[in-house]
Amino acid sequence: MKNLKNIDKYMAISLRDIVFIIIILVPFILGKYCEFNIPGPFDSGSNVYSAKHILEGAQIGIEEDPSAQVGTLLMNMLGVQLFGFNDLGPKIVQGFFQLIGLGLMYYSIRRVFGVLPAFFSAFAAGFFISAPLIAKYGNVKEQFMTAFMLAGIALFVLYLKTDKRIFAVLAGGFLGWAPLFKITGFSAIGALAVFFLSSLIFRWKTFKQLLTHGALLLAGFLIFAGPVWIWINASGAQISTPYKSALVRVMPDFGSDSPVPEKQKSAGDVDKQAEAEKKEESAGSYVERTRKTRSYSEHAPVVFRYYGLLILPIGLAAVSIILAKIRFLRAWLSKKSSIELSLPDKLTVLLVCWWLLDMALVWVSTRPYEQYYIPLTASGAFAGAYVLYRIFEWCRGKGRKFTVGGFAASAAVFWIFCSPIFAGISQSPYSGKSYGEGVKRKGYIQRMEQASTHRQGRIAPWEIVGLFIKNNTSPDQRTYVWGWYPGIYVKAQRLSVCKKAFQSDMHTLPASTLEKMADNFIRQFEKHKPKYIVDSRKRHFPHDRPPLEFWPSTPKGFLPANERAVQSYEKAYSNVLAERIEPEEAERFEAFSQLREYIRENYQIVDKDGYKFTNTGPRSKRFGQMVVFRRK
Repeated sequence: MKNLKNIDKYMAISLRDIVFIIIILVPFILGKYCEFNIPGPFDSGSNVYSAKHILEGAQIGIEEDPSAQVGTLLMNMLGVQLFGFNDLGPKIVQGFFQLIGLGLMYYSIRRVFGVLPAFFSAFAAGFFISAPLIAKYGNVKEQFMTAFMLAGIALFVLYLKTDKRIFAVLAGGFLGWAPLFKITGFSAIGALAVFFLSSLIFRWKTFKQLLTHGALLLAGFLIFAGPVWIWINASGAQISTPYKSALVRVMPDFGSDSPVPEKQKSAGDVDKQAEAEKKEESAGSYVERTRKTRSYSEHAPVVFRYYGLLILPIGLAAVSIILAKIRFLRAWLSKKSSIELSLPDKLTVLLVCWWLLDMALVWVSTRPYEQYYIPLTASGAFAGAYVLYRIFEWCRGKGRKFTVGGFAASAAVFWIFCSPIFAGISQSPYSGKSYGEGVKRKGYIQRMEQASTHRQGRIAPWEIVGLFIKNNTSPDQRTYVWGWYPGIYVKAQRLSVCKKAFQSDMHTLPASTLEKMADNFIRQFEKHKPKYIVDSRKRHFPHDRPPLEFWPSTPKGFLPANERAVQSYEKAYSNVLAERIEPEEAERFEAFSQLREYIRENYQIVDKDGYKFTNTGPRSKRFGQMVVFRRK
C-alpha cells in the first residue's frame, strides 16, 4: 500500500511537470514559429553568409572577414553544413541549445527551489528569450550566448545540490563557450568568481573545496572549449577570441605571428596586408566609436524604456535582492540566531550577481540594439526563483488554500506584465514616440501575422532583390551588397566579390578609412566585374543621418551622369551634411566620390523608371528603398 502511494505521488508530480513544461514551451514555440518562417535580413544573414563562405574554403581574415565571433560562426557553420545555405539551419541549432538551457534551468530550480518557482522562472525565461521585442528574427549571438549561460549556471547549481562532478565539468564547458559568442558572456563567469569569493569569506566552503570546484570547471572548459583553439591554430584563421589576451603568455599566439600550415607560408605578405586592412578598418574599438557618436544622455532613455518593458524579470530579481539581503542581515545580526542560511539563500549571491552584471553591460555600448537585453531577462528570471521560493514556502506553511492563492496571484502578475509583450507595444522603445493611434508593433501577435503572410508568399523588398539577382545570374557569379542587408546574399544564394561583404559602420568610421574602403571596392569591382551591385540605402547607426549612397538622388530623380551637375550637387550636399549633421559626415560623403563616379560610368540602374522620389530618397514598388545596378 505504501508503495502504491509512492507511485501515485510520483505520477502526480510527473504529470504536473509535464503540464508545466508544455505551458513553458508554448511562447517558446510561438517565437520559434516566427523565427523559422521569417528569414533574417541583418545579423542572421551575416552569420549565415560568413559560415557558407568559409565552408566553401575561404580563409578567415584573408578572404572572409566575418562580423560574428568564433562561437556564433561555428554554430552557423554547423547549421549551414546540415541544412544548406539558409538561416533555418542555424536557427534550429540555436533552438536546440535554448531548449537545453531552459530544460536544465527548470530541472535545477526544481531541485533546489521547488517545482512552482521552477515553473514560473522557466516560463519567464522562455517567454522573453523568444519575444520578438528583443529576439529580432533569431540566430543572433545573444541568443546563443544566453542559452549557454543558462545551461552552465544551471549545471553548476545541480553540482552544488548533488555533488556530482560531471555537472561541474559540463558547467565549465557551457560557461567557457558563452564568451565565444560575445564578450559579455563573461557575466556568468564573473558572477561565479564572486560566488567563490563569498563562499570563502562567509566560510560556506573551504579553500580546498573551492579549489576542487575550480579544477572541475577548468577541466570542462579545456575539454569543450579547447578544441576551438585547436581549430583556429590548425586552420590558420585570423580570428580573435575573448580569451586570447589572457592566454597569450601560456599558449601559442594564434594571431598573425603564429605558426601556419606549410601551404600558407608563401602567403605571408597577404596575411600581413589583411591584418593591416583589418586594423585600418577598425579605426578604434566598436565601443569607442559608438560612444563618440552617441552620448549616454541619448542612450539612457532608451535603456530605461527597455527596463520598463522587461519589468517582470527585472522586478523578480530586484525583489530577490531585497529578500536575500534581509535574510542575510538577520542571520548575521543575531548572535544566537536560529536562522541558518540554506543553499537557496547562498545561491542568490551567484544568481543576483549574474543578473546585475547583465543589467550593467547594456550600458557599455551606446548602440541601442534590442537583442542586447536578452541576457538580463534570462538571468533575472533565474534570480527571481528565490523570491518565488520564499513566497511559496510561506504559502505552504499556511496551508493548501494559501498555496493555490499564491499560485493564482503569481499567474495574474505574470499575465499583467507579459500580455503587453505578447500583444505588442504602442510606443517605440528607441524614440519613445507613438507608432500611431491603435497601432501596435514588436509583439508575438504582429510577428505571427508576419510569419503567416510570409508563408503565403508575401515577401519583403530585400528578398525580392535577392531573388532577382539569383534568377539573373549563374551560381558561379558573385555580387556585392552595400550596407547592412547581408540577408540579400543568402536569398540570392550568391557570394560577394569583396572580403568585407557587408558594412554597418559607415557613419562611425573616419573618412580616411572609408576612402581606402572605396578604393578597394573599385579594385574588386574592376577585377571581378559583378553583373549586379545593390545599394541597400539602409539608415544605420546613428539613425539621424541619411544613407551613404552609391548614386544620390533629389526629389526630381536620380542625379544625371553629368560631371558638372554631379560636382554642383556634391558640393552643396557636403555643405548641408557639415551644417546639419557634422563636418565628419561631409568628409565621409566626399570619401566615396571616386566610387560613385565608378558606379555611374560602369553601371546602370535597374528599373530606373519605376522609382518615385521624395525628400527621403527614391522608392520603387519592386525593390522598395533599394537600388540595383546592372553592369553596362
